[in-house]
Amino acid sequence: MIQFIFAALFMISGLVIFTLEVFGIYSLKYVLNRMHAAAMGDTLGILFFMIGLIILYGFSWSSLKLVLVIAFFWMASPAASHLLCQLEVFSNTDNPKKYATDRPGEPDLPDVPETTWGGVPLERFSIHHDVQAQFEEEERREAGTHHAGNG
Repeated sequence: MIQFIFAALFMISGLVIFTLEVFGIYSLKYVLNRMHAAAMGDTLGILFFMIGLIILYGFSWSSLKLVLVIAFFWMASPAASHLLCQLEVFSNTDNPKKYATDRPGEPDLPDVPETTWGGVPLERFSIHHDVQAQFEEEERREAGTHHAGNG
């Protein structure tokens, strides 16, 4: 009976966390805040629910499998969320100023030279070299046409 009560408490706690996660996803306006709510809710909700299942079934091979599922989710979910957030930051060109850092010693985005994006050197991205070469070639062509028209 006590085993069932503890299992039920953990499982209900997991369901409450999942409910708060859904509320956070649909109520928050900013995409990175929604990602944070989803990542934290998944990680904690799965942990509590799986612990409830482990307590309910007792310690057996099935509970060992559930522990492995917990370990996988605890490693994969934060990494996937981090990569998706980085994709949002580096691919959103509509308003790059909102990604400026507030940490002391790091410049805000408007003061950052053109060779960086949010303080990160563009050389880290393989596409940058091709885009930079195309940009420089277009500038040379435009400079050539302006000089020919003026002379």
